[in-house]
Amino acid sequence: MGLSQLINIDTTSNKVIEYQKKIQNLVEQLNHLNIDDYQSQVHGIVQQIKTMDQQFLADLGLSIKGHVLFSRHGESSNWDQKKLGLNPNAPLAEQAIVNMSQTNQMTMGLLHYPNQPVHIAVSPLVRAKQTASLVIPQGLKSAQIIIQPALSENSYTPSGSNITSLEQMKNEYQQMSFWKTPLKVIIYALSILFFGYPEVFKQIQEKSTQTDNLMLQIPGVDEETYYSQGEANLNDGTYYFDTNISDVQKAEKTRRLIRDNLKSGENDYWMFGHGKNFQLFFDETFGITSEFEYGETRSVYNVQKEPGSTSLFNPPYTFVIDQNTGQIRGKFTEKMLTLEKNPWTLTVVGGSTRTMYEKGLELSVPQPTVSHQQERTKSTELLHTNSPLSTKVSDKTNENPDAPSPTI
Repeated sequence: MGLSQLINIDTTSNKVIEYQKKIQNLVEQLNHLNIDDYQSQVHGIVQQIKTMDQQFLADLGLSIKGHVLFSRHGESSNWDQKKLGLNPNAPLAEQAIVNMSQTNQMTMGLLHYPNQPVHIAVSPLVRAKQTASLVIPQGLKSAQIIIQPALSENSYTPSGSNITSLEQMKNEYQQMSFWKTPLKVIIYALSILFFGYPEVFKQIQEKSTQTDNLMLQIPGVDEETYYSQGEANLNDGTYYFDTNISDVQKAEKTRRLIRDNLKSGENDYWMFGHGKNFQLFFDETFGITSEFEYGETRSVYNVQKEPGSTSLFNPPYTFVIDQNTGQIRGKFTEKMLTLEKNPWTLTVVGGSTRTMYEKGLELSVPQPTVSHQQERTKSTELLHTNSPLSTKVSDKTNENPDAPSPTI
């Protein structure tokens, strides 16, 4: 494959500098909107940012073939208790819910395919479901929503566990060993002491059911698909989702979900989950250390230069739903990441970004012809990035030779 087929983003070129300046200016406009003008202008500015992405990629000869969004839940209630991990299945703070009550009127611009059915996966924890119900755009034409255990929080505390009843919590506690996990046993014992009341879990179930009902009313969402990853409790009509899988398994499942969705066609794939999970995913998959704020949404484009040449593009900004106002603000990160795969084998085999292939984010099964067998051994990927501001490349490259290097 010739060099003309490679995506070559020169971060010092006028084209890139102009794109970054325009994005930065739009982010500043978004963040300085007058309160009286915000409602009428926010959608237009967010849409301009997305249009700027599309134009920039088109100027490079790239077409967008898919769009993935990663959203962390909003601010939790009883923050001090959640920090200690005592509050089981901690929901959103009531004030955050009030502040985000109008947010879904402003989020349509986050989508790249607003007229196509949106595929949405949501962690079964209450605060993630509450966030999704408040953020999924009002007026969405069609969506497919599934509660996905793989997006549940990486946590050993009650606050990060999908606990829906006192009986479930006590059963989990009784199966623990103090000699194997002393801290976990102590935290669960304290949680039962302070929160082990039927009224607490009644509220958890009510909030969970309320958000389920809200999302089931969205056009296109059906109950069978929505609950398909859970087990029905015939006694009370609730669903149990097994979240007792390892952090590594969750990351692997997340990669498969993204890969399978990008292969299914051109659409938006929106995941609502937790900061620890997304941080681990970005670190292990891209080699980027990323901390998500409450209500932060990041996106990755699936782009194509020619049939079979599949790449991923991470734009130099993120959006955050301000938990004090419910408004969308932007963060200009100055960070761009592009990964390209061999068009015949769809593998990333170069020394700096081999991690992408090894961790299973290849987007389709390779179907090389005999005349292109030699392409399997060629490195046909590029990683282009400049120094970030609020997002940084992992500094673990000395430990892992396959991790992306900070700059090229």
